[in-house]
Parts: sequence; structure tokens; C-alpha cells
Amino acid sequence: MTPQITLAEGVAGAEEAFVMRMKQARVGAWPHKIELRQSLGAGRTGPEGDAARHGHLAAYVIKTYPDYYRYFGEKEFTWNKIKQPNRNPLLTMSIGADGLKTGNIDEKSGFGIVASAVEEGRRLILAAYGARHGQGACRRGAQAAAMGLPQLRGKGAVKAGEVVGSAQVYGGAKGSVSLAAEGDVTALLQRGGSEKLSAGLSMRGR
Repeated sequence: MTPQITLAEGVAGAEEAFVMRMKQARVGAWPHKIELRQSLGAGRTGPEGDAARHGHLAAYVIKTYPDYYRYFGEKEFTWNKIKQPNRNPLLTMSIGADGLKTGNIDEKSGFGIVASAVEEGRRLILAAYGARHGQGACRRGAQAAAMGLPQLRGKGAVKAGEVVGSAQVYGGAKGSVSLAAEGDVTALLQRGGSEKLSAGLSMRGR
């Protein structure tokens, strides 16, 4: 029995009842706020094997809760005189890893890893599922981090406040408004690759 099932059954008596309570509670709006619209309504774990969803959530946690995120990087802690090691082996591999989790969702998704590593101010977040065992998932994560970070370099794409386009406005005082970057945007490029950058806008409904 996974911790998710234990939590769901302990709180609501059954997984289905827990999901329903999550929908009805105020927390139900939280996944929509961070654009995880499929987190609720498809069971406790959402769509199977959705690594992109886990990577998106990892980025949100790192950015929104930096004071708490640091606990993901603790290699061990002692409680009641018992030393508890972190089960994420990437933390001991000298690849700049500082989180996040390993484990499996169910038999179909297999074992997976959601990891993050930092090198020279660049952060790489990776999420992968489908390994047959936990060691395989961790090996994939270590290889991806070791190969990804050294081959990437940052290049400024857009500065904070820079106008990058416009959007039409219906029923407003003006027919359109300018769209500007909220903060500096840096693109990660492969070392030795092209220096040319092109940017575009994608409008999504809320």
C-alpha cells in the first residue's frame, strides 16, 4: 500500500471519497491555479506516466517555496535517536542534485524519479517514469543530469519589462494592449549550437 492510498483511506475511508472531498474543498482550486488541471478527477495520482505534470509541479514548488524546498536536499536526519537516510541516491552523486523524489505510482507507470540539479546557476528539472525498478529510475536521472547540465548554457532572451507582443481587447478603452515580460527570460542552448534565437507568443485561456 502506497503512502497516497494510506492517506486517502485514512482521511476519507476510500480513495474515491478522498478525491470527491478534494474536489469539493477549497484545495480543489489549487491545481487550476498552477495549471495542473488534470490532478483531480482522475484518481489520486492523475494520468499515469505524466512526467510533464510532475516536472511542472516540481518547478512550482522550487520557485514558490524555496525555504521548504531545501529539505528535499537533506541527505539524512535523526529522529528519536534513529538516523533516517534520504532514499534519493542522486544526492550523493556529485551532480548538483538537491531533490526531489523517487518511487512508483502503480504497476503501469513503473518506478520513476523527479529530480533537480544545479550547476553554475543553471537548474535542470527532469521527470521520468517507466523503469522496472528503483535503481533503474535513479540511473536514468543521474545520466540525464550529468549529460544535460554540462552541455547547456544560458543566453538572455528577453529582459524584464521588454514588450514582446500585443493582445487584442474586446470592449475595452483600447483595441489592444502591449504584453511585456514579468521578469528576465533566459534560454538554455546547447553548447556549440546556434546563437540565433526566435520568440513567439502563445495565448492560452484561463
